Amino acid sequence: VAYYFSVAASMMRTTIDTPTHGNQLVNMYAINLAPSGFGKGKSTGLIEDQVMDQFDANFRNNTFPILAMQNLPILANERAARKGEDPDKMLERVETEFRSLGAPYFVFDSGSASAVKQVRHQLLMANAGSLNLQVDEIGSKMMGSGEILTAFLELYDGKIKQKVIKNTSDNFRNEEIPGRTPSNLLLFGTPARLLNGSKTEEDFYDFLMTGYARRSFFGFHRSIHDAVE
Repeated sequence: VAYYFSVAASMMRTTIDTPTHGNQLVNMYAINLAPSGFGKGKSTGLIEDQVMDQFDANFRNNTFPILAMQNLPILANERAARKGEDPDKMLERVETEFRSLGAPYFVFDSGSASAVKQVRHQLLMANAGSLNLQVDEIGSKMMGSGEILTAFLELYDGKIKQKVIKNTSDNFRNEEIPGRTPSNLLLFGTPARLLNGSKTEEDFYDFLMTGYARRSFFGFHRSIHDAVE
């Protein structure tokens, strides 16, 4: 519940005014482990289908497009003023760039670091939304999630370094936009799959030691009887 409320707040770019670090983005990294039959999938399904469904649909179909159309002219005027170009022509290029990024992905369970950066660039152009990684059965998917988990380790503070690509007529390099994007992460699955004494558990602990331990909230139940008791 706390995770999904954080997702809603971060999608709307809610910030917290702290006395020492100024305005901070809202986000949450959560790791929940419980045995099969505990109700992990059922509970997340209830929240997504009966609590978050209207918010998600309204944000995706109405709020995000409206905010994007409001922010793209601002971005175009900034670029035009910096480069000494015509604002109207710059707006056409900015809108073309935005459309070339495709449909926005707010929630995903896998992907490459480059794809995450592309989605982040789209959110920066719109100045709205957040990146939300939700991985079910993390024990089974841990081995193949190293790249995106490494990227989210950096994204915790809202920033990530860009990869340099060769600029060609077929592979256009977008202009980098300064700013931060909130990111949320939910990993859940069974302890037996993740903490099994193999390479999977070793990789998981490596990620914890690298920085996930201090960034994450943890939920853990060894057996279904723990919840009953």
